[in-house]
Amino acid sequence: MGVTSQLLCNSEQFLLSWHPASGAALYMVTATGNLGYVEAFNTTDTSLSASLPCGQTYSVTLLGQDQRCDSQPSTPITLKTAPCVPQAVETDVECGASMGSVSWMPSDGADTYTAIAIGRDAHTHPCVTNNTSCTWSNLHCGEEYTVHVTSGDDICTSSPGNSTIIHMGPCAPGNLQTSLQCSTNSTSVTWDKGSGALSYMVVGEATNSHITSCNSTATYCVLEGLQCGQIYNVSVHSMDGVCRSIQSVSSDVQTAPCPPQNVAAQVHCASGIMLVTWEPNMDAWFFLVDAVTEGGSSHSCNTTDTQCSITSLPCGESFSVQVTAARGGCHSMPSQALNVSSAPCMPTRVNGSQNCVTNSAWVSWAPALGVDRYMVTADGVGGFNSSCSIPGFDTTCEVPDLACGVRYTFSVTASNGHCDSPPSATFELETAPCALASITAFAQCHKSSIRVLWEPMEGSVGNSVYTATAEASDRSVLTCNSSASSCDLEGALCGLHYTVIVAASSDCCTSQRSPPYRISMEPCPPQGVVISSSCESHGAHVSWTASPVAETYLMIAMGGNGDVRSCNTTASNCSLSALQCGQQYAVSVTASHENCSSMASQNVTFNTVPCQPDGLSVLVQCVNHSALLSWTVRGGVVVYWGCAQTEDGIMLYCESTGTSCTITGLECGAQYNFSVQASDGTCNSSFSEPMLAGAAPCPPETMAVTMFPMQNQTQFLRASWTHVNCPNVQYLLEVTGSILGDSQSLFELSSYWTSSSFFELLLPCGSSYSATVRSRNFAGDSAPSAAITGITAPCPPAVVTYSGSNSSATISWNGSVYATMYTVYDISDVVRTQVCSTVQLSCSLANLDYNNLEVTASNTAGESDPTREITVHHLKRRDLSEEEMISETGLSMPEVQVTVETLNVLLVEWSRVKGAAYYTLVVREQSSHPRYASRSQILTVYGESSIVTDLNPSSTYCLSVSAQTEASKGPDSEPVCVETVAPAVKM
Repeated sequence: MGVTSQLLCNSEQFLLSWHPASGAALYMVTATGNLGYVEAFNTTDTSLSASLPCGQTYSVTLLGQDQRCDSQPSTPITLKTAPCVPQAVETDVECGASMGSVSWMPSDGADTYTAIAIGRDAHTHPCVTNNTSCTWSNLHCGEEYTVHVTSGDDICTSSPGNSTIIHMGPCAPGNLQTSLQCSTNSTSVTWDKGSGALSYMVVGEATNSHITSCNSTATYCVLEGLQCGQIYNVSVHSMDGVCRSIQSVSSDVQTAPCPPQNVAAQVHCASGIMLVTWEPNMDAWFFLVDAVTEGGSSHSCNTTDTQCSITSLPCGESFSVQVTAARGGCHSMPSQALNVSSAPCMPTRVNGSQNCVTNSAWVSWAPALGVDRYMVTADGVGGFNSSCSIPGFDTTCEVPDLACGVRYTFSVTASNGHCDSPPSATFELETAPCALASITAFAQCHKSSIRVLWEPMEGSVGNSVYTATAEASDRSVLTCNSSASSCDLEGALCGLHYTVIVAASSDCCTSQRSPPYRISMEPCPPQGVVISSSCESHGAHVSWTASPVAETYLMIAMGGNGDVRSCNTTASNCSLSALQCGQQYAVSVTASHENCSSMASQNVTFNTVPCQPDGLSVLVQCVNHSALLSWTVRGGVVVYWGCAQTEDGIMLYCESTGTSCTITGLECGAQYNFSVQASDGTCNSSFSEPMLAGAAPCPPETMAVTMFPMQNQTQFLRASWTHVNCPNVQYLLEVTGSILGDSQSLFELSSYWTSSSFFELLLPCGSSYSATVRSRNFAGDSAPSAAITGITAPCPPAVVTYSGSNSSATISWNGSVYATMYTVYDISDVVRTQVCSTVQLSCSLANLDYNNLEVTASNTAGESDPTREITVHHLKRRDLSEEEMISETGLSMPEVQVTVETLNVLLVEWSRVKGAAYYTLVVREQSSHPRYASRSQILTVYGESSIVTDLNPSSTYCLSVSAQTEASKGPDSEPVCVETVAPAVKM
């Protein structure tokens, strides 16, 4: 047909033409692509313009058609469509470099790809590849590029894919400048703008690796928090929110020197020179030393060394000394201030007077500057010396113990602990002579008097009067007169020191006097007794005001139970430990001096640490997730705290002033250690011995019981209950009851522990029962739920007797326990028919064959199995047939079948024996193992089957059945022996 083709690269169009075919009314063109695409075109022309999907090589055939036939296809020609446009074009940029990249998905039909990055100023970066990505390493910083990607083959190039943008990282800033501010240890940084930058980050890194930074959207920033004595390398980065530029050219900044360290000062007292020293500082060119008085006066020096001297210091001043390091015009922060004092000034206007009673001198002076303490010295002729010292805030001092008849030279020196002033100007005093011999005095304890004894002067007249004078440490004076050799000074007070002299004249400074005698009265009772409880040591710290004359103290603490503790000390405090808990102690203190003791102080009481509570009991209440704690009351307790602690340490508390409290918020299923602690408001007792108890779940709130129909004289009880809201709960159903109302025939049944909300148990007929359910988890077992009581359906009626004929008869039976209704059924049809329902034990019948009758007993729990074994008594009438006059007397042997249901349950079934009223089932165990050996079981069964329970596993049992009536017993069946299942082994 002469087919020719032409492809239009810029679209998916192709042109096809051919020569006409004789007889052809229609032409069909079929294109089959190499990727499975097939399309057919119909035309009446000899040319075709159509589109095909991109990127495939097509095999194209042509055939002619008329109304009946198709021609043979033409020879296939090959047609290749343009490559597909690249899809999923994505760009990426590598921050800090000049690299950008683009990637795309492979395009059908493409042999090569061309990617072009076009900058905003129209400069381009092309890339040709046969892969699906391109990377440029020479893109310009701060530029934005639009990227186009096309695919191509050896004929066509596709249209560009969707364009994408490459944002290159910003250019680095230039012209970095820094300016150091020494006073604030900061530096200002400026730079030229970097192309494409939206913000800048300035970083300074010190030689000790300390780094500080600041951010700015402008072209300046202040780096703060620079460390002293460092050289910082400062650089700037441009940022555009995505990328950070390479750093600018860096600049080094040297910070201010650090303040001098270990500054020390030494004052040369005599010369008034202060020498200040410090450690070397390599960053500093020189140092400035400044010493400032409290009044603001400054004294300074400077040096390039590590020490400097300040001269001509004024006396009595306190200086704040600081050293500053300097480098050029940049100064460090001052060093830590050091307080230094110059020598105190010399005391002036010194004078004094004599006290002849105490043989002492009172010296006074004008205050001097810079004094911590004054020292007064008295230098007597003949080597007699004395002195006194007082704090710097006082200007009067008593120089004691001067000798009689000696001239003394007095001077005052001031001191500040480091330096002494020069001695003051001197003055002289001469003490009076002591012609009277030495005297003796002693305190009369608790009598407020001092007894003074002396020897009369030689040559004195017998009626000479002597005067004894005593001056107390509080300056009060006592006197007494006597012509004898003793007298009593009355009115002496406790806690005072006394100086006593005796003179033969009223003038104390006369030469006819004794040397002074010093004595102390008994101490006063200690005052200000303060007790601080020591909870940790189970004791107390006792302190009191010191007595001026006391040498020792005795502290006694007596407990309410007779416990006595004591402490001897020379201090004014004492500590007691390990006192008995829960006691009130009374404390008193006695002071002693030589042979005299004070009266005891007033009693002060305190309470010791409460005793650990005992008698703890815990009642966990599952309903509200709480626990009621109770304990024995303790004396002196203000408040109790109950505590519950879980294994992982979580603590719950309650508080009470009584003997019980409730802890709430217990987690159901958790175990707690319960304890209680007592407090008296100051100290807490130790916790009581912990009691472990679990927050066990409650029993199910509701339970229901459903009885299934009676089968084989047993009835399934289905108990169901509501779930308890507690983790990992299991339930146990327990049923107890009696059989046939016999108090000796009791049963106890239970389920296994299960997470289910129901369970079924098999109960015997004619039984009463009580059902409860308990729950448990790791915390413990709940109490049983409220019991549900009931009865099962009755057992089948026994000894059913039919008396009469088929036309008229009476059927009777023995009563069944718990039966409330009896029913007689006719079973001659497929569906049994009720013929009699009564609460009595008999029923009248008419026109019924006894072979088609059965009797059941029922109550609210259901209906019993039927009794079909009927004893017949025919009436002997002349019109009765011979068969009707024959009664059933013989019983045959039943055939027995046994099925092993579970490891300790058997199902026994046997054939019906005509005339049998009931059956006797005998179960004998054949095992001789002493653990499982048991006696034979003999069961009476109404019906033809029975379930035997409570058997031993892995044991052999032989079973036989015999039929019985009230009057006779049939033969035993052949024994059937079976073995019960072995119990599963737990791994």
